[in-house]
Amino acid sequence: MNALTILGVGVFFIGGLGILIAAFRTNIWWGLGCLLLAPLSLLFLVLHWDAAKNPFLLQLAGLALLLLGSSDG
Repeated sequence: MNALTILGVGVFFIGGLGILIAAFRTNIWWGLGCLLLAPLSLLFLVLHWDAAKNPFLLQLAGLALLLLGSSDG
């Protein structure tokens, strides 16, 4: 596993944490739902785009780094 792959996983994880924090800031029920039911995070993303936009884009950047790092192998 090279450094770019590890960085991509870290950035992706931080973005996911950001979505979870945004969900808890919106409402405790959104936060608990996103924590316990992963598909609910997609619904949160659609319904609360303004709050979840930046963490989602951070996750996309992490995914891009992850894919770039894993293709070197």
